[in-house]
Amino acid sequence: MFFFVRHIQSVTLLTLFLIGIADFNNLQNLGFMIFFVIYTAYEEVYRRTSKLLILFIGFFILGNYYISLNYPVLLEAGADTAMFKWFSWLNLVTNDDINDPFGMCQPQDGKMCVDTDMYFRLKPVYLNWFILISMSLLMDVNKMYAYKQEVAQLTE
Repeated sequence: MFFFVRHIQSVTLLTLFLIGIADFNNLQNLGFMIFFVIYTAYEEVYRRTSKLLILFIGFFILGNYYISLNYPVLLEAGADTAMFKWFSWLNLVTNDDINDPFGMCQPQDGKMCVDTDMYFRLKPVYLNWFILISMSLLMDVNKMYAYKQEVAQLTE
């Protein structure tokens, strides 16, 4: 387990890079690129501040669910297209379409589908969950690296 988790840092950083270069036009991908550049350049900074990436990705996971559950309330309160473009830039919704910001509704017979179910509206973003879980595993490895003798013993 130690050797598997020890090398998951490379996989996580590669995932951050691939997600980040996909689209620079939202906050999440810009943040991923900043984390990628800093964490690949400075390993000690990575070891000390890896909690920041967990908090960063947690913001987007919780924000997605919060917006999806409050979507009907936002519409009743008069949410407009500009607000959903802002949510899209924050990467809290999957697209700018105010009628279907989570990409869950499909048009049927030429009519616009209106999804009234407020639960299970959001499909989880699996890469966000992968990054969250892998960073949690890496936190354990970072704790192991605090004890140099133990790391040398496990490596032997």
